[in-house]
Amino acid sequence: MIKKPIIDEPSQEGDAPVSQLAKVSPRADIATRPNETANAFVAAQTAQSQTANNAQHHQKKHKRTPGLWAFDVLLYPFLTNFVVMGLSIAATYLTSKGGARNAEGKLIYGKVGEWFSKRGIWMDTKFQALGMNKGQAEMGRMVFFSFADGTLVAPLVKLFEDRRTKIAHWMDKLMGTAPGDESSYAEEPKQSWLSVVGGRVATAAVVVPVAVALEKFPSKANNLNQIMFYNPGKKLGEWVADRPHLAKHFGKLDLPELFKVGVFEAFYTSVCTAALYVSSRFFANKLGEYGHEKNQSAHETNVSANATPPTPNNSTEAAHTTQPSVQVSGAQNVERLVSNFSLGQAAT
Repeated sequence: MIKKPIIDEPSQEGDAPVSQLAKVSPRADIATRPNETANAFVAAQTAQSQTANNAQHHQKKHKRTPGLWAFDVLLYPFLTNFVVMGLSIAATYLTSKGGARNAEGKLIYGKVGEWFSKRGIWMDTKFQALGMNKGQAEMGRMVFFSFADGTLVAPLVKLFEDRRTKIAHWMDKLMGTAPGDESSYAEEPKQSWLSVVGGRVATAAVVVPVAVALEKFPSKANNLNQIMFYNPGKKLGEWVADRPHLAKHFGKLDLPELFKVGVFEAFYTSVCTAALYVSSRFFANKLGEYGHEKNQSAHETNVSANATPPTPNNSTEAAHTTQPSVQVSGAQNVERLVSNFSLGQAAT
């Protein structure tokens, strides 16, 4: 048997002996690399989804139906405006006259009227402590309680807004204007307690300063509130009081005071109702956009966290990424291996 030679001579590439059949060295490019392909794929899909969702969320593709417009007219100019106006007129009148007594010393409007009167006196005192005169304090009290009492109608607004789609769709069917799909209704802003109450607060932040300014212009003695509301209201009340066939419907109410309050409340309540419609829908849109963006961000986070790297497309790529390669350096080493292999075959 011929003994197999062992290659231990120095190679031309270095001083280290070649004592194995071949030098086995891992490929230089098998180091773990970041999964750039997977990350790019996820980022592209997320960006495309976000763009489509944002476009769908922000763009209005359908015109509002007649039923939606009819719903707005029913809820705001009629129900909300008249209900708030009635509450505000009654509360403001009792605040001014609730403490009145008859010839026998009994309260004309009972304990309820007395309570409204006491709260009015308390509020007048607070406004006068801020430097307002009696007329300005009275006006400030009327505006403040008009807003506060009108806010009690917020649950009514929220109750109807939660049923906007059903009521508007019913109106469209009644008028024969129902659309082919529900997209027109879905695009309406979704009212919440925050948007409804926030709309009233935003309205008061504008209306109250305007009312205060009108109380001082052109002069405190003869201001725009008196010219436009108080004086015309008193004259109208006196005109009704002079006509028994009309006055009998108001009982023992102080008609000049009632109509003074009524004209004042009719104007400011109407302004507040219109502003509530605009501001509440504005807040609902903004809150809807914020909620949409928040949900979209959470969705993107979940998609990125759950993303799995793509599998190799073919066996060659798999072999390159999982198997080290056998490399033989130098022509001289190749010849030795070939010779060694031939000798081995001859020995057998």
